[in-house]
Amino acid sequence: MRNKRTATLAAILLIGCAADWLVKDWARRVLLGEMGGVSPMIPGVLRLCYTENDGGAWSAFSGQTALLLALPLALALAMFGYALFGKRATLGIRACLALAASGGFGNLIDRALHGGRVTDYLQLEFIRFPIFNLADVLVTVGALAAAILILASGGGIRERGRGDASGGG
Repeated sequence: MRNKRTATLAAILLIGCAADWLVKDWARRVLLGEMGGVSPMIPGVLRLCYTENDGGAWSAFSGQTALLLALPLALALAMFGYALFGKRATLGIRACLALAASGGFGNLIDRALHGGRVTDYLQLEFIRFPIFNLADVLVTVGALAAAILILASGGGIRERGRGDASGGG
């Protein structure tokens, strides 16, 4: 059962990273190159707007590439490590952590390959909010879903001696 769980978590991680890389590649080639960097998607809600960010969320730590490589690497490794080896997490929590880690690794790869910058392209039009990307969505959705599952399960800790039918062992 452990090999199946490991394969599932690895697939979540790899699919998330690959999807993020493919969309960012499209944004650089098509959105920036052919569409001039801006394209409406859902009028009044969401538009595509190419930008590069050398900082973290809300451009925090702008220009501090070493920190923005080291910290996300440590966090993504910790999340994925717990997803793989955490003794008491359910499969659902593990999957959510793998999803969040995939976004962390996606932005990390982008920053490492593009001179310390991350490609962003999603802009909400109905509120003032930073432009973001799929990796950011994966981190946010994965982390929030994991938190909800942990809270809903009374802390995410199973009773000793009781198995988890979902294979979360």
